[in-house]
Amino acid sequence: MRKAAWIMPNILDGEGSGGQRTLFDNIQYLSKKGYTCDLYMEDRGQIKDVKEVQALVKKYFGHVSFRGEYYLGYHLKNRYDVIFATAWYTAEVVKGYKTKAKKIYFIQDFEAFFYPIGPDYLKICDTYQYGLNTITIGRWLSKKMEEEFGQKSQFFDFCADLNVYYNKKQKRERAVCFICQPEKPRRCSQLGIEALGIVKDCCPDVKILFYGSNKKQKVWYEHEELGILTKKECNDLYNQTAVGLCISASNPSRIPFEMMASGLPVVDIYLENNLYDFYEDGITLAHYSPASIAQAVIDLLRDDKKREFQSKKGLEFMEGRKMEIGFNQLYNAVENIISNGAPLCNDYNKKYENPPVYCRNIPEKYIKKNHQNAMNMIKRGSIYYLKHSNIIRKSQIVNKLYKSIKKYMS
Repeated sequence: MRKAAWIMPNILDGEGSGGQRTLFDNIQYLSKKGYTCDLYMEDRGQIKDVKEVQALVKKYFGHVSFRGEYYLGYHLKNRYDVIFATAWYTAEVVKGYKTKAKKIYFIQDFEAFFYPIGPDYLKICDTYQYGLNTITIGRWLSKKMEEEFGQKSQFFDFCADLNVYYNKKQKRERAVCFICQPEKPRRCSQLGIEALGIVKDCCPDVKILFYGSNKKQKVWYEHEELGILTKKECNDLYNQTAVGLCISASNPSRIPFEMMASGLPVVDIYLENNLYDFYEDGITLAHYSPASIAQAVIDLLRDDKKREFQSKKGLEFMEGRKMEIGFNQLYNAVENIISNGAPLCNDYNKKYENPPVYCRNIPEKYIKKNHQNAMNMIKRGSIYYLKHSNIIRKSQIVNKLYKSIKKYMS
C-alpha cells in the first residue's frame, strides 16, 4: 500500500473554492485505489485543532471519505512514497523536505497570473523550475510548463460529475447565469458585469443571475444574486437558464465543463489558456472586451438553432469526460512518476480553431451609458470600500489619497 502526503492550503479559504474541491475529489479517488493519504493543512494560527478542520471540510465540501489522517502544520509525521505540493507557496515546503519520496507539484492554475508582473510573479514562476514532478489539470498548463520552464509534465483532463451535472430537458428561461467572484481577479467580474449591462440594454427582458460568491455587487441594472450554490443547485441553475457566462483569464475553469454537461451553451473569453481544452462546437469564446462578450451572449439568446447546436455538441463532448476518466489519468500519472517513468502524454495541440467573437460596432449610447454607470459604481463601491476598511481608517496617508481620488472623480 502506497502512502501519500498532501501539503494543503488553508481550509478557511475553501468556501466556494473549486481548486480545493478538486483536491479532495482526487484524494478520495487515490484512497479508493489503495493509497493512504495524509493531509497536512496550513496552520496560520486561526484554527484550533484537527476537529475544526474536519468540520470546515464537511461544511464546504460535504462528506469527504479517505484512508488517512488530517494534521495541522507542515511537519511530516510519517514516511511517504509521494508528497504533493498543491499551491505555489507549498512547492517551496515540499522542495525542502529531505526524503526519498517522489515530489509532485499538483498545478491547477498558472498562479503567477494572480499577481502583477514583479517580484511575486517571478517568485511563483521560479517554483515551476524547482525540479518537482509536475501534474496539471488541463493541457495548456502542461504545455506551458514544458515550453516556458523546461519542465516535462503530465496532465489530466477537465471532467464533470455526470451524476450531478446533466440535462434535465426542461424548458429554459430567457436568462443568463454568470459566475461572479470579485474576490478572484482572474474571474474578471467587472468585465462580466459590464458585458451583461450591454446585454440588459439590448435585451431588457433577459433575466441576469449572478452566483458563486456571497459578496454583494453594486450593479446599475436589474439582476439577482444567488450567492454560493451547492453542486445540485448549480445544475438546477444551468438547466433553468439559456446561456452561461464564465470568464477565466488563467487556466480554464471547471465551470464551463459542468455547464456543458448540463446542456447549457457557454461563453468564455478567447485567450491562449482556453484554446487547448475546449472544442469549438461546444463553447463560444469571445474577445475580451465587454462589447464582444455581450455580442456572443446576445447571438446565442437570439438564435435558437445556435443554442440547440452548441448544447448538443457540449453534451456529446462531455459524454467522454466523466469524472472517473480524469481521476484515472491522475492515478496513472502518479504511478508512472513513482516508477520513474517518462511523461505519459504530450498532446498540446489547440482544440479550439474558431476565431473569437469580436464586436466593434456597439451603439454609442450603450458605451456612454455603461461607462457612466461603471464610474458611478466605482465611486460608490471601490472608493467607499477603501474608505471603510480597517486598514484604511487607520492610515492618514491613504485617507489623504482617498480624499484626492474622491475630489478628482466628483
